[in-house]
Amino acid sequence: MASQPNPSDRSRFAKLGMAVHEELTQACRDVIEMDVSPANLHKKMKASSIYKILRPYQKLRLLRAKTEGYKEFDITLLYTLIRNISSTIPLPTKGKWGGNTMPTVGEITIGDDIERIRWIRNNILGHISSASYISQKEFYNTWSTMTDICHRLQIYTKKDYMFGMSNIQRQALEEEIENAIIEKLEEDYRYNLSLMEMLSSEEQHVLELQSKSDKKVLIQGTNNMASQLNPSDRSRFAKLGMAVHEELTQACRDVIEMNVSPAHLYKKMKGSSIYEILRPKQKLRLLRAKNEGYKEFDITLLYTLIRNISSTIPLPTKGKWGGNTMPTVGEITIGDDIERIRWIRNNMLGHISSASISQKEFNNTWSTMTDICQRLQLYTKKDYMFGVDNIERQALEEEIENAVIEKLEKDYKYNLSLMEMMSSEEPELKSESEKKGFKKMDHNIDCEEDLSIYRLAKLTEQFRKKLQKEEQYQ
Repeated sequence: MASQPNPSDRSRFAKLGMAVHEELTQACRDVIEMDVSPANLHKKMKASSIYKILRPYQKLRLLRAKTEGYKEFDITLLYTLIRNISSTIPLPTKGKWGGNTMPTVGEITIGDDIERIRWIRNNILGHISSASYISQKEFYNTWSTMTDICHRLQIYTKKDYMFGMSNIQRQALEEEIENAIIEKLEEDYRYNLSLMEMLSSEEQHVLELQSKSDKKVLIQGTNNMASQLNPSDRSRFAKLGMAVHEELTQACRDVIEMNVSPAHLYKKMKGSSIYEILRPKQKLRLLRAKNEGYKEFDITLLYTLIRNISSTIPLPTKGKWGGNTMPTVGEITIGDDIERIRWIRNNMLGHISSASISQKEFNNTWSTMTDICQRLQLYTKKDYMFGVDNIERQALEEEIENAVIEKLEKDYKYNLSLMEMMSSEEPELKSESEKKGFKKMDHNIDCEEDLSIYRLAKLTEQFRKKLQKEEQYQ
């Protein structure tokens, strides 16, 4: 039976993960931004040979950098940019990027510290398979190295990373936050494993194709699904997805921020019964909101916050959140528009099997989104119409369409897998007793959708415990 991690070892591991995800990643963002403006990034990357090997979602991030900056870029993508398109960032002492060893103590160029960050991140992911813990000695050595990196990089970027580092080191992380950080690291670990497996199989496939000089087969295979669709229908679908992901999501962020300061969010949510049914990753976002605001919050989490913890956002005309129908044309409170956003997003996911939308439905949905944006920007004093008009006007490149649709497919598959898990794990649901127990938790939660979330939270916890029990015997 595998021994369980010492709570202190586990806490140290979580702190390292938090420091890498927040301070070291932000340092990398600041370094690349000093050299390459986000406004010019997509154009510069398009001219680089590295562009063609990027994943569709990475290409989408490059495109969105013009308006959103580098805030969504992770270490993997940032390192790729720094080593491939930067001309002014000082190289590692060895004269080139990459390598099989950590830079030595005396190697302290900016490039050396970028390499250290990559090594530290990879080392932390390497601990995931060994029960997610780290000894006091290794923690001290790693933390000391990270502190040195932050001291040097903040001199270079003129930004402060040591305040965040000191705050992470001092605070006693709650168990649920530790779980959320480690869950995120486990996701990264699994994702990297899957990428390596995919690259291995794809590489073999490409070699076989090349040996046969059969490039046409590769092109036809890649575009097989896209060729079955009307390009215009597909483009319209991608534009709707882009508008939902960018402008409507940002509008929801602005609405909640007007009513609940990010600095007070975690404390306020901790006092709400809805907190208990949130996923660990969502809880971590709540904690980080104090420093990072709502920028990582998606529509699902934003809607949960708006309907459950805000007392000042105007309710839907019907007097309550949720419901089985879209608000009517005459129902135009802020709450009504939040409900419309939820409906539009769900409708988009409903089209994912065809990834297309007719001109008529596009016009109707776009008109509704335009009305929502015009009303919400009067409420928030922010501009969403510029972004919506820009998306409507531009001709999306095929790779950007693919990236947007890939993101929607990921959301769809995730929701589908959750429903399948609920169906297989709980064939006999005690609806009435569960509903009574759930309503007792929070008077604002009374629709079938929230009941499903409650059931899902219970099933997720049961599933996690089951996995932990099985791992003890591996």
